[in-house]
Amino acid sequence: MLFLSGMNFGVKRSLPHYYGICFAYPLKILLVGLGITNLGIWLPYIVVVAHIAAIIFLIWYVLQVVHVTDPRYIKHDKPMTYHEAELFQWLDA
Repeated sequence: MLFLSGMNFGVKRSLPHYYGICFAYPLKILLVGLGITNLGIWLPYIVVVAHIAAIIFLIWYVLQVVHVTDPRYIKHDKPMTYHEAELFQWLDA
């Protein structure tokens, strides 16, 4: 993705995408290493909240994909931002 972003938008405009990946992925690995996954054992309601958030996100994502088929919604004018890349790294596991 980062390679294609660099090819489509240039390296300079793709730097926020790169920095988002460089910050979010090591943070995710650190938190997993520290045992953040055991949080569900200690606080069971966190798991329920995470499941509800995941369902809401998936519904939103499906609606976005459905709208992409309409050419009016396709935008290729900007690369992924820092926060979008951060969120993508957290969800891509």
